[in-house]
Amino acid sequence: MDDLAQDIRNLSAALNQLCKTLEAKASSPIADSELAGNLTFDLLDNFKNALDHSRHMVWPYVIALQQGSPENVDFALQQYRMQRVREMLTTIRKDEETLKNDAKTLLFLAEMHRMTNVRDIQLDVQ
Repeated sequence: MDDLAQDIRNLSAALNQLCKTLEAKASSPIADSELAGNLTFDLLDNFKNALDHSRHMVWPYVIALQQGSPENVDFALQQYRMQRVREMLTTIRKDEETLKNDAKTLLFLAEMHRMTNVRDIQLDVQ
């Protein structure tokens, strides 16, 4: 576990340094062309996705430690995921056009319905 703590310290320092570097370069017109030449959409998109995923993985640990119950990280993670699902479903429900016409959304909702059908769940338990 000490390795994980040190990895987090090192990564935090590296991210803080990266932010400082990006801020410094953003204020220089010469750096704009340097950044444009070296950074691609795929590179930044992959980096952003890794940050997003990391944030979602770390947040339940923060919640569990904040509540003084580090042994309940799994419960906090489950609660956090449920909150995200509720938010996503609420957003989808507000967009009537997407609800009626978007094939991916309709497939997602059909799968959600299939997975949450109480009768199916009861059959799986037996």
